[in-house]
Amino acid sequence: MKLIAMKFQGVGPYKGEFAIDFAALTSSHMFLIDGETGAGKTTILDCLTFALYGATSNGEDGESKQRFRSRFLMNDRTETYVDLMFKSGDEYYEVRRYPAYEQPKANGTGFTNHASKVSLMRIDPGIADLAKTAVNDPQRYFDYVEEANHRTEITTREKEAGEEITRIIGLDRRQFGRTIMLAQGQFSAFLRMNPEDRTNLVKDLLGAEVYQQIQDELKDRCNAMRKDVANSDTALVSSITHARSVARQIGSINQPAGNTSSDESSDNNGINDTNDSIDATDNAGASDHADGTHDTNKTVPLISDNAPWGLTDTGTISIPLRSPEQIRAIISRTTGMVSTMLTQRITDGKRAVEEAEHAAEHARLLSQTAESLRERADQEASDLHALLNLNSQHDGVEADRRSLDRSDEAKPIVAQQRERTKQLDELEQHKRQLSVTTDELHVYPARQSMADEREQAVKAAAGAEAARKDLEQADAHERLIAEAEQSRQRHAQALNMLAKAQAEVQDQQTALEHMPSPESLDEEIQNTDQRLGGAQGLRDQLAHGEELLQHARRAEQLTVLIPAQQRQLDEAQQAEHDAERTVHLVEQSIRDSGAAQYAEGLVEGEACPVCGSEHHPKLAVRPDGEHSSRELESLKERLEHARKHTQDAYLQLQQSNGTLESERQQAESLSTEEAQQRIDELQQRIAELDEVRKKREELTRIKKAVSAAIEAVAAAEKQQTGAETDERATRERMEADRRRAEGYTTASVQQDRELARHRLAEAEAQGKHAEQLQRRINEYDALDKRRIEQQTQVDALTHALSETERILADLVRDSRFDSVEDAWQACLTDEVAAELRERVDRYQDRMTTARANLNRSRATLHVLVSGLGGDMRSALQLPDPSSTIDETSQATRTTRTHDANVAEHDANDSDLDAPAVGPVSVRDDGTFTALGNAIAALDVETFRIAQQQAGDRLNMANTEYGSIRTLGDSWERALHDLDNHADSWQKLRERFEPLQSMSALSNAETNSVSMAKRKMSLITYAVTARFRDVLDRANELLADIQGGIYELRLDDHADASAGRNKKLGLAITVFDRRTEQERNPVTLSGGETFFVSLALALALADIIQAENGGVAMDTLFVDEGFGSLSSEYLNDVVDMLHRISRNRDIGIISHVDWLKDQIAERIAVSRVTPDGASRLDVIA
Repeated sequence: MKLIAMKFQGVGPYKGEFAIDFAALTSSHMFLIDGETGAGKTTILDCLTFALYGATSNGEDGESKQRFRSRFLMNDRTETYVDLMFKSGDEYYEVRRYPAYEQPKANGTGFTNHASKVSLMRIDPGIADLAKTAVNDPQRYFDYVEEANHRTEITTREKEAGEEITRIIGLDRRQFGRTIMLAQGQFSAFLRMNPEDRTNLVKDLLGAEVYQQIQDELKDRCNAMRKDVANSDTALVSSITHARSVARQIGSINQPAGNTSSDESSDNNGINDTNDSIDATDNAGASDHADGTHDTNKTVPLISDNAPWGLTDTGTISIPLRSPEQIRAIISRTTGMVSTMLTQRITDGKRAVEEAEHAAEHARLLSQTAESLRERADQEASDLHALLNLNSQHDGVEADRRSLDRSDEAKPIVAQQRERTKQLDELEQHKRQLSVTTDELHVYPARQSMADEREQAVKAAAGAEAARKDLEQADAHERLIAEAEQSRQRHAQALNMLAKAQAEVQDQQTALEHMPSPESLDEEIQNTDQRLGGAQGLRDQLAHGEELLQHARRAEQLTVLIPAQQRQLDEAQQAEHDAERTVHLVEQSIRDSGAAQYAEGLVEGEACPVCGSEHHPKLAVRPDGEHSSRELESLKERLEHARKHTQDAYLQLQQSNGTLESERQQAESLSTEEAQQRIDELQQRIAELDEVRKKREELTRIKKAVSAAIEAVAAAEKQQTGAETDERATRERMEADRRRAEGYTTASVQQDRELARHRLAEAEAQGKHAEQLQRRINEYDALDKRRIEQQTQVDALTHALSETERILADLVRDSRFDSVEDAWQACLTDEVAAELRERVDRYQDRMTTARANLNRSRATLHVLVSGLGGDMRSALQLPDPSSTIDETSQATRTTRTHDANVAEHDANDSDLDAPAVGPVSVRDDGTFTALGNAIAALDVETFRIAQQQAGDRLNMANTEYGSIRTLGDSWERALHDLDNHADSWQKLRERFEPLQSMSALSNAETNSVSMAKRKMSLITYAVTARFRDVLDRANELLADIQGGIYELRLDDHADASAGRNKKLGLAITVFDRRTEQERNPVTLSGGETFFVSLALALALADIIQAENGGVAMDTLFVDEGFGSLSSEYLNDVVDMLHRISRNRDIGIISHVDWLKDQIAERIAVSRVTPDGASRLDVIA
């Protein structure tokens, strides 16, 4: 990102509009922003940050946005805005922002809210040519973009603009403030802050939350999968328990007697390959029967154990004793053995069911055949009896059929007779209606006479319109007389109002002459505003003075505190020295005591195991007051505590010294009395402004009164002008109305009105008479039309009656009836006819059904008997088939002869054909045949009992076989469930183990490999690694200051001594090459703190930009701090900044005069008056 130009208005101490040409200002890549304290140097940075992110450089929101507007525009409607142009990559952009603030209302008193606005635009690339020309003229850029098609709008939404700018620049507001705006006091605070706060800040700036997300994601996945693994373990154990229960039931089934198969000799020793603890299975094979079969019942105890199922003695999965692959193999072999045993049980049960089925089927066929023969024979006899009963009803049905035929023939004649009667009634009715209409016509006079009388009445009514016009004319004359009188009265009122308005104008002008002029009031108000304009500056100075007083007081407190801390350090050092001496003495005592104890065990003449001598002339003696090793450990702990106390006292003293120097610097070397004196002076100056403020309020009140008087004069003059206009208009209207009413009086108008009213009444009476005559003519015409229509209907009905009588005579002549009365008597009612027809149809259906039933029953019995085999006939003791067939054929011929005689009653009835099959068990006369006698002799109950017994044996076999198959289905389901759970369990375990290891490692959990070394999570490792890069970069910069006497180092020992229960942090130490010792940053002086902090901030900015995809930040601002540097340090720091400026533009904000000689390009900030608005000048 490279700055091009910026223009702003009404911001902070700046009342007017100012512009900066950064392209010209950065021609030598370094520029200075100088000016006195509080003049508005940092406000320039606020403008930059506000334009980009809608917030000031200190990051505050809310109330600070209101303060962002210049206090000099409190009573002005001039807009506050910032317009910034910059380059990012190859694109140029412009962003223009307006803050939210309160402003005076345009009309009336009070304030209204000015809403915040933003506009982000992309600039045409042609602006690059302007930026290349180093001319200090910022307005040229803004003139360029105002031309047509030189910029395109991106967005005007504040949220979208912020997101788009962050995307374009590559930094959010916080990162921008840490890399571009190195504000005063912030980077020194970064050096001095505690390690944990520094770690959190680095995490935020470097975007290290992605590592935390990775840690959390791994941990969440591990925890979620851990629950799944536990659930999978539970599900697998449940499946194993269920499968083992089903396997026990299978093993408990006894084999059917005599059905043992050699298939059971299969080897059941397979499970021994996966479990050494179930060696008993190896011995199971030795218990085979002599016939080669294997006793599968001996495997039941093995199935009931836990080990063959991959479980421990407590019923849990044997992890990690065995691997998931081994457990899966154990389960597969055990289930294979159970499946083999189940297959043998099913085969034996199926064989027993087949034998029982064969016996039950034979018994069922005998019983079923005997029952079928008896049932079919009985059905044949029953169908024959029903057919013989129906033949007796034939004659009665034929009589009903003939009555129906005569009724159908008579129905057309009866219907025609009914139509004739209906037409006669209708003809008589229409004749009566015609007679009534003719009588009504005779009441009216002749139509022509009524028409002539109406014409005369119409002519008499034609004078009504002329009479109405005369009446309207009289009313118009009366209105003219009234309008003339009203105009005269209005003119008199206008003269009265004009006189009052003239008097009001004279009174208001007299009152205004006694008031001061508005010009003199404005001049006095402007003078008071200039004096009050510095109030905010005084308040700012007062706030700054109070801060100085606080720093001065803290400096005095530290001045008192430091000697006490020095005494505490001396005491701690002495206590440490005493503790070291005591530990040394006790250690020596213990060593002497140990030697004496060892010497007591030596024997003269025996070699010493230490020196090998056999003579021991001078043995060690136990010292007085012997000490124990436990006492020594306690003394060492006290020594360690004393050392820590000494170190804490030293750090506390060094921190107090550093804080004292910082407080003195921030107090600007003022004492408490001097700071208080400055505050008192400022408070006195602020109090003096109260009288000025009261005077301004009085002037404002007077100005409002003068304005009200001027407005009152203007209103009175306006009212007078309106009164004069009204008088002139009413006078002209009065003259015009008087001229229009000349020649008319009230009496003449009344006479004309009475005459017109009389003529109008006569004409209206004749008009009503004409309307009455027209209504009677219309009534006469309607009656005459109705008479003609009725006569036409009578003639048509007379013709239709004649035609109906002719058709009736033809129907009687062509029928079997002699007259209409005979046909009427033969015609049956619909109910009677329907009843007879139903009776005939029902008889015919019953005959057809009875013959079909008899044929079907004889055919069925014949087929059943013919299909019996010799064994079945012998078992049932039935006669020879040949004799049965001969008798049946003879009976069939006899039956056909009988049916032929019956068919003579109705030759047309095809449904009475002879049956197709002759008698089988009973003849047509009701006697049994030989087959019928044999069937009647069958004992059906005996056959049924035999069938029941065979069925019971089959049910028993099926029950046993069904139990085996049910267990088989249960086993298949249990096996399917077990296989699914075992497979999913194995896959889940294989996925879970590496995830668990990664989670433990990244989160530094107790079971991770990082515990063997230093406990460090992924985010801590990443942040530490990136922070080492920051320190390396900072040390490169420090190497050029005072010969590189200082080096920043990461204090790893601070984390090691923090303990396992404390958070880790980025602790910094400063290595001083002059003393070859590390120092706490708080012990640095103010100048040392500044340049070390500056190097650290610059390094952090470089690393942040690298972390954000190598974002190119071509501008850097360093705000204040140079006043704390000595001349030699100042030279080195400026030289370092010059070297950095080879790659980026650097803006230095400072009030140090020496920098003006070193940097040519600068922005000079100054105040117009001590308490007035600020201005800036760009020198480039």
